[in-house]
Amino acid sequence: MKRVLIITYNFFPDNVVSARRPESYAKYLPKHGYEVNVLTLRFDKIPNGNDKYTWALHDHTATTIIDNFESSKVIRVPRVLTFLQILIDKISKFRFLRKLTIPFIWANGYFDLPIIYSYQNIKNELFKLLSKEKYDLIYSIYSPHILLKIAYEANKKFGIPYALDFRDLWNNNLASLEYQPSNIERIQNFFIKKYWSKWLSNAKFFSITSNEWLGEVKKLTQKTGYVLTNGFESEQLLFNYTEKNDLFTISFVGSLYTEQNIDIFINGVTDFIDKHSPVNLKINFVGLKDKYRPGVKQEILNKLDRRYLNIIDYVEKEEAYKIMNSSSILYYPAFSSIPGWCSVKVYEYLASKRPILVSPGDNGIVDDIIIKTKAGEICNLSSEVYSFISSSYAEWEKNKYLKYNGIEDEIEKYSRKYQVNLLNDILRNHL
Repeated sequence: MKRVLIITYNFFPDNVVSARRPESYAKYLPKHGYEVNVLTLRFDKIPNGNDKYTWALHDHTATTIIDNFESSKVIRVPRVLTFLQILIDKISKFRFLRKLTIPFIWANGYFDLPIIYSYQNIKNELFKLLSKEKYDLIYSIYSPHILLKIAYEANKKFGIPYALDFRDLWNNNLASLEYQPSNIERIQNFFIKKYWSKWLSNAKFFSITSNEWLGEVKKLTQKTGYVLTNGFESEQLLFNYTEKNDLFTISFVGSLYTEQNIDIFINGVTDFIDKHSPVNLKINFVGLKDKYRPGVKQEILNKLDRRYLNIIDYVEKEEAYKIMNSSSILYYPAFSSIPGWCSVKVYEYLASKRPILVSPGDNGIVDDIIIKTKAGEICNLSSEVYSFISSSYAEWEKNKYLKYNGIEDEIEKYSRKYQVNLLNDILRNHL
């Protein structure tokens, strides 16, 4: 039996979308005959007020915790502050020192400054582990950068094969022809490219979430790359998709970024409201964060008729699924100016088996998904949005639900389980 060690920063119980990818590897790879261990950090919660929390830092007496699950063993390393982390934190408080020293820190291959401590924490535990146990492959997942560095260094010291998995680029704007980096970004990009090339140099292969981004990484390496998209959990698949609803509901669920154009959708919806004066229309925007698009809630309140709007703060994934499953249409504005960027929510939309309105499209990965699965409509003009919503509303008024035309066999290809099947094929070729 081949043994695979997955190194990941995010993992259960860390309830963030970036944890879903390594969790799927740990869940499904054993079904293909692999013994899977996961090396990650401890996630001990500390209340942070208003029902929120942060992750606890530990003292030097804290120990590594091992959790044995049905399909894998998870090795959880304590979060202990290091001298380098303390030094960087002190430097960061002074603007002049920060501007002077940070490029030198980048020049030494350290880019994840707020969590530099986890580099030494994970590396120490990894090297102890590898001195006792043998693995056939280390599969290290970006982000953060330190996990690429650790896999490379483990290979140098122990000769253990490794592969690198990328959920995204260090800056997704790199794929945009419109990207104009600042001077400091140019310096950082130079060093990151240098070190990514170095850390990829001995890898067996690498994997990434889209063809467009695979092309960006291929600029840095001659290593073979594969596309493993993100996906949905098969358990999330909704089968009763003819459920009748009292409201015609259009929902956007997830983070909205500055690079996403919502005006085409808003103009089309506004035209529909002006011409039809619908009484049973509701438009949900769920999970909006100023972090990704400053002032996003007020922007939407200013642009759309408030009588129909329902803006909801962050909800846990189970509640998000309920909202998606009870919607008539799911809305997604693709990153039309940044090829290759496809939010995980697109895959979760597929599992909800509700018609997806993509506006605008991206002439890339998102359009390709919608076309192959027939799971919705791509509208690049506000007049197309108006026509799609008008015809959908007329159908809903008659039946209280919308017919769904998605092709189930094609949709299943975007499940986490199916993507791990592809990973198994890759591993068979390289191990």
